[in-house]
Amino acid sequence: FGCILFNDPSIWEMVTVRRYSDGTLTATSSGAVITMPARPSTYHPHWQSTRHLRATCDDLQVEVELDDLDPYIEYSGLSAASRLTNDEIGRWNRQFTEAWSLLTRRHYEVAVAIAAGVRTLVPLTDRETSGVASATLRYASGAVLLTPQTDSTRLACTLVHELQHSKLN
Repeated sequence: FGCILFNDPSIWEMVTVRRYSDGTLTATSSGAVITMPARPSTYHPHWQSTRHLRATCDDLQVEVELDDLDPYIEYSGLSAASRLTNDEIGRWNRQFTEAWSLLTRRHYEVAVAIAAGVRTLVPLTDRETSGVASATLRYASGAVLLTPQTDSTRLACTLVHELQHSKLN
């Protein structure tokens, strides 16, 4: 859904989250209480929403989360990217839309499988090389961890490749 931000993100503390029947949430930590409406607006000083990538081609639609909220993801020398800027989101969206068109027009059955099986893309940074990398995890079915891809064809290939790993897992 998103991430509730307290004023000092460097402190590790227990947070109590309560959801009420009207959908509002309260998050309490060290006496500080943040109340979130059921559907926070695009901007709220204590809220970062999960963003989505959507694409449609030849009446086949896909939507995935673009999860750049968890700073603690790390896998085989790769670490979570910082919160993406609007320009970076735009690049991801353009590349994803182009990749979706390529998959839908040339590999329709694979595109159908991706639409059903891939739910989340997790942007990573590569600390050791400047190349592209991707991964899936046994315990996170439907999630693809990946560094920014060089182009839409590479992204399409990566989605197909990682979907196969998810099936095997």
